[in-house]
Amino acid sequence: MADLKAKLIKGDKFSAEDVIELQFTYEGKVHSCVNHIEVVSGDTVTHGGGATAETRLHYKSADTDADSDGVIDYSSMQMHIKQTQKGTTVVKVVSEVVLKDDVDKYDAEYKTWHDTWMDGSDTEEVANEETGLLEERPLYSVKEGAPDSPAYPSATVYKSGNITLEWSDDTFV
Repeated sequence: MADLKAKLIKGDKFSAEDVIELQFTYEGKVHSCVNHIEVVSGDTVTHGGGATAETRLHYKSADTDADSDGVIDYSSMQMHIKQTQKGTTVVKVVSEVVLKDDVDKYDAEYKTWHDTWMDGSDTEEVANEETGLLEERPLYSVKEGAPDSPAYPSATVYKSGNITLEWSDDTFV
């Protein structure tokens, strides 16, 4: 079973900027994982360099974080968070995950559906984008009586526990 945990690893109550470390345990290979912030209470925050809390961001790079098969390890990530107003804000990290096995299953089901229910006997002439020459390409239409095409797999949503962020001024004593 998958589990998402988060903890504050950098920042203090005299700064708007904090860093949250994510620990995501899961089984299998992940096709995609995007993260955003759910504000539980207090003023909103930004993450990832200025994106709104609701903006979904991918915190890994295929160029630097993928293995030789192109699979990215999402077990550990860091999010840079910035409070927009002084005060206390409580947030949760939200990860939306689609597993590679689910996408592979969809791809196979869609190919079977396409091969069974799409008619490509008609053609059209289309200009090649690189050469400008006309090419004949199949013009597909759905055969009568076809069921709906398979649906792309939905993301599974995981949420961390509450993280309390504080930003305040100190007073002279």
